[in-house]
Amino acid sequence: MKTRRRYKETIEKAYNKIAEKYYSAFSGKSNIPKALKQFGKFLKPNSKILDAGCGGGIASKILSKKYELIGVDISEKMLAIARKNSPNIKFIKKDITKLNFPASTFDGICSFFVLLHLKERDIKRLIKSFYKLLKNKGVLIISTGTKKSDKYGPFLGEKIYWGGMEKDKLINLIKDEGFRIISSKTLDYSYKKIKEKQLFIVAQKRTK
Repeated sequence: MKTRRRYKETIEKAYNKIAEKYYSAFSGKSNIPKALKQFGKFLKPNSKILDAGCGGGIASKILSKKYELIGVDISEKMLAIARKNSPNIKFIKKDITKLNFPASTFDGICSFFVLLHLKERDIKRLIKSFYKLLKNKGVLIISTGTKKSDKYGPFLGEKIYWGGMEKDKLINLIKDEGFRIISSKTLDYSYKKIKEKQLFIVAQKRTK
């Protein structure tokens, strides 16, 4: 338990320190609206959406133009940016691996750049939680790195944990939990000297 808390603490501390830098670097990236377009094809206006690991609210702000949003993140500094940019959205500070919303609450769940910071055991818990929280035929969109890591390393000048899962293993996990895969695409997400590709997966909940 101490190890689990410790690695999540590094995530929280790192993003609290780099919040402004991160938002400045990535808020203008064009792949987020592109990815959300596929997500939106399966949603009706005013659908209830959870942005799990919302950060500075980049995706939340885009989605709030058509849908009812709740954003959750572990970093208070990131949430402060989100609240400033989108005062109409409800943002909550919470560890997303411990979500306690009622079952079948959301029509859609968006979770960008989160799984790459989680250990495999927590990714499994999170996908199971997403299935529970979605309504029947609800839609999930996630992004993560294209390969697994399990180490601490630098990110925008701060030490942070890098985790994730292999692409095929993650897709199979999502399927096994009860989702139908709609699409999976790898998009470039490099920033200056940081070379990065992100896997975007869209899936729909099936009734078990």
